[in-house]
Amino acid sequence: MSAISAKEYHRYRCEELERLGGSVVAPLEFYQSIFRGRVERVPVFVAGEGIEKLQIEDALHFAVNRDNVYINPCDYFKGWVSDATLKTVFAFVVDLDNIEMGGFEMLFEGFPRGMEMPTYIVNSGKGLHFYYVLEQPVEAYRRYREVLNRINKEISADFHRYAGIGKADTHGIKQAYRIVGSRTKAGCTTAAYRFGGLHRIEDLAARYGLSLEEQPEEHGPVIDARSRFTGVQKRHWTPNKAFYDYTLKRAFEDSHEGHRYTTMFALVQIAAKCQVPIGQVQQDLELLRAKWNGEPKKKAEVKVEEVTLALKGYNDKGNLSPRASLEHFLGWKFDAIKRNGRPQKIHLQLARTMLKAHQDMGLVKKPSEKSKEKLFEYLRENPTIINKSQIARAIGLSRPTVIKYYDETKARLALDKKE
Repeated sequence: MSAISAKEYHRYRCEELERLGGSVVAPLEFYQSIFRGRVERVPVFVAGEGIEKLQIEDALHFAVNRDNVYINPCDYFKGWVSDATLKTVFAFVVDLDNIEMGGFEMLFEGFPRGMEMPTYIVNSGKGLHFYYVLEQPVEAYRRYREVLNRINKEISADFHRYAGIGKADTHGIKQAYRIVGSRTKAGCTTAAYRFGGLHRIEDLAARYGLSLEEQPEEHGPVIDARSRFTGVQKRHWTPNKAFYDYTLKRAFEDSHEGHRYTTMFALVQIAAKCQVPIGQVQQDLELLRAKWNGEPKKKAEVKVEEVTLALKGYNDKGNLSPRASLEHFLGWKFDAIKRNGRPQKIHLQLARTMLKAHQDMGLVKKPSEKSKEKLFEYLRENPTIINKSQIARAIGLSRPTVIKYYDETKARLALDKKE
């Protein structure tokens, strides 16, 4: 392989795939046959830039001259890409790298010996991607997750058992793969070839001694991930920067490998809840990254791109993240709130009554007074800035709050100048 260029090797693999019976499939046809109109927008992963939700036609147009764009053959709740939000599995994929010249005959001998013939094989630069497209896409209910992950691993393991060539990388179900029709690192076009038919999930499960039949529940009823992401905020959230500060401190002390990116993502969501300016969040994540990368026992470096990707979560969706999801991302549980045996309703009522009494006595400033003071100090130091959204981001207040007190604060500043 070292004697020929990457482009020549790419061309050789295309010729071999056609010689062995593969028929070329156009990019749009390839993805339409996978998603079958059931997904309006797919998550498109752009290396170093983040994730975009695009229609398939737009994704193909976007990727045609790029070599860093990837799609995963799954659908997710509300556009959140994670294990917890996985909604539908359309295909399993095996990634096979480092196939030497002349190895294709050995590869295809493996299919009669024990490997399932894939629906498609994609020539993707360094490796080949084997797509096992499902006849009926599977809804990834929580009770199915373990079985789906096992099937995904077992299909990949078959390549170790029977192929005898290359290196089959075992990826999780949500792994994304280079878009068909986009560019490879060598400047060639990623191409798809059809080989086999569609696969029944029941047959794949039975092949590995598994079943998708419902099992008796041992820990109460299963709650599907749909119930977590309804798109409706069920409870009003009062911004509380102390919650963000507490979580950031715990992240410095308790976060460990395997949860570092998800810890940053959780911090960004909490910052959005607590109206912490995004500039401050970015600085905190950079400090956290430097701390992790400076640890002597670290196995993998936390990259700048991971900070950039995590910051994409700074939006209104953060208010929808329940405590359980944040704890899952962080890898540890929040400390329990001490109520001294009181029910939550009575505890909150008592706490609010005490807070109001302290505010009436002048011992604690009311939230409105704090907001006014922050706005007053900012406008005094930045008299030329009039954009309400810019002001709100800079001082960590909501735009409606800035609008509410803007004229009053301007009048107060004018009086101060006269005096």
